[in-house]
Amino acid sequence: MRMLKVVTLATVLIAISAMSAWAVTSGSKTQKSVSVENSERKTEDTAKASVEKSALTVYYFHGHVRCTNCINFEHFTDELLKRDFAKDLESGRIQWKVVNVDLPENSHFVDDYKLYTKSLVLVPHKSGKPGGDYKNLTKIWQYAGDKAKFQAYVKEEIAKALGESK
Repeated sequence: MRMLKVVTLATVLIAISAMSAWAVTSGSKTQKSVSVENSERKTEDTAKASVEKSALTVYYFHGHVRCTNCINFEHFTDELLKRDFAKDLESGRIQWKVVNVDLPENSHFVDDYKLYTKSLVLVPHKSGKPGGDYKNLTKIWQYAGDKAKFQAYVKEEIAKALGESK
């Protein structure tokens, strides 16, 4: 009986250690994303000027814990924007924002855009400010395993939001 308790305790400790290691690894990936976003963040004045001439904000919303698909959504979108919409990013016409909605300061986005999972949301600008009819690109989950289809879908939706055909 005593041996059973020792084995059970050892199993529980191993499981807790494994989950802790996984949480730290997942957290470091999230922190890397936030660090990249922070390092690329413009000064407040430049960002304000950029928002004033923006036509569209592309948001990727995620939480603290991120699966492979969730990480790919960010990477696939980032690659697409830098490749096919580089001039729009550079000019500030498109803003690309990766947001962790599990952080208290970002939790309002869940209500603002009726989020229920990791999401890619296009928010057009009216008079230089985010507003109007946003679009949650829900089909990203359908194309999670196919980078080409994912990027084609997102590219088409961004082009529509900008009133272009790309």
